[in-house]
Amino acid sequence: MNRALVAGTLALFAAVALAPPFVIGYSGAPGTFGTCAGACHGSSGGTIEIVGFPAAYEAGQSYIVSVVHRGGLTINNFNASVRVGSGSTNAGTITAGYQTEVYSAYGETNGVHLSSENQDSCTFNWQEPDPAVGDLKLYVAGLQGNVDTDPTR
Repeated sequence: MNRALVAGTLALFAAVALAPPFVIGYSGAPGTFGTCAGACHGSSGGTIEIVGFPAAYEAGQSYIVSVVHRGGLTINNFNASVRVGSGSTNAGTITAGYQTEVYSAYGETNGVHLSSENQDSCTFNWQEPDPAVGDLKLYVAGLQGNVDTDPTR
């Protein structure tokens, strides 16, 4: 059974910025540490994109999701997680891929981020929940470059 993913997801890069890879729990998903772009880091408008996250899903399928920058500075770090709707319940399972590692933080027990700073691209694996649980939303926040005035997405 296909169910639409909540799209605004690529509201995705909710003007949230992150620091080096040891900073975790800031994807902007409900129940996380929140966001810090407005207080800590530069302006929105970075060029980080997500490739491979499905617009609709069939329970139990797996995907390789890529995080890439399409211009400007490298990705200093990002945090991501997938939730059921706009709630705080994890949706599916995230596992590490190329240049990423998973993390567990208060409010974000199945997150993923870079394993080292300043990468052009990386991947992580996402397996959809089985059985289907309804609409899903991917939350991602990232920082390009490594100073407070660099762009966030």
